[in-house]
Amino acid sequence: MNTGISENFKKINSLLIGRERKDATYKFALLRGAIEICEKSDQHRIAGNDPAWVTFPLGLMIEQWMLYYYPIFEEKIPQQKSEKNNVRKTKFRQSFDPVIAHYRGREGGYSKFAVDLSKGKFSADIHKAVFDLAREICNKTTDMPMVHLGTSLNEKIFVHEKRLPRYDKNAQISRDYLIRNFGTFSIRSDYHRAFVEVGPFVTGDKSILFGWAQLTHDAMCNKKSFGDLLKIIATEPVRERDIQDSKTFFLQLQMKEGTLKSVWSGKTITHVDEKALDHMIPFSVWKNNELWNILPALKTENQAKSDFIPHPDLLVRQKEHIIGYWNKMNESDPDLFMEQIHYSLIGKDADAADWQEQAFSSLHKKCRYLVDVLGYQSWSPR
Repeated sequence: MNTGISENFKKINSLLIGRERKDATYKFALLRGAIEICEKSDQHRIAGNDPAWVTFPLGLMIEQWMLYYYPIFEEKIPQQKSEKNNVRKTKFRQSFDPVIAHYRGREGGYSKFAVDLSKGKFSADIHKAVFDLAREICNKTTDMPMVHLGTSLNEKIFVHEKRLPRYDKNAQISRDYLIRNFGTFSIRSDYHRAFVEVGPFVTGDKSILFGWAQLTHDAMCNKKSFGDLLKIIATEPVRERDIQDSKTFFLQLQMKEGTLKSVWSGKTITHVDEKALDHMIPFSVWKNNELWNILPALKTENQAKSDFIPHPDLLVRQKEHIIGYWNKMNESDPDLFMEQIHYSLIGKDADAADWQEQAFSSLHKKCRYLVDVLGYQSWSPR
């Protein structure tokens, strides 16, 4: 992969997997909107004196959020943990309610709303609700994701200069109105370049799954909805966090040897309540519950590591502990352990006499790829 493309992809992926607060979908809406604006709205760029930032009208983002969230809220799909089972509505969702209610049952529905927005044709009975919706989105985008996105990377990605206009019943609320009246937002120039060059492949409409679903939809002559086809094509088997094999093995090993040592520090785990079984490559990153990937650690270390990737240098330092546990697993259940090692780490034709070095090298390579290429954050105990 070209170095520039690789770095750009890493930048975007680092934001997607960043550890900012994740109880709402606002981060994803902001990234999707920013990528689409960078790709399609260069004509709206605002000239500035600082080459480190690229500036656009904030109204472009407000329009995108209107179009993103309308169909989601129309279907009453929660977008925040506090909205689970639709028990509680956030102010953000409530701001959509009168607009959605107005168009529900009317010919065109959501599409008619989009047309009215493009033409500035809102009727008097919904005019104020659309204005209030625009103000709420303006506040939500600037107060939430634009502030927090990138904090886990210690980087500032977005800045903004928002304006909140007063309501004017005679104003024609349109896309142009949003662009002219709600201020600006700026994207750091290196991220702008990343959004332009590789962003479209991340947002979905140019992805393999999207193209596959589109071709299938056409072949079926619209007999099944595009959304249903996309869901079916993307379906994977449920891989639950089942670590019973590892629990059984380490319980027996602890009874046999008396104590266990943490894979990350080598410290002795003296009490049962100090022990945790840690996925070296986190389950959230790679849904792998095989024996080789689950090793004992102190609970405090497990909590600190969380969904981080073990730093490649940490793996090298703890190589003896990792391979030591692998050898004991192989002694306990060679058929199961070696089948998993061959499948996930070294391949079926690997040299059986040198499997430890090959397996460790593969683990090290996978972790370095996750950190250096995909942008996952690494971890080492302090």
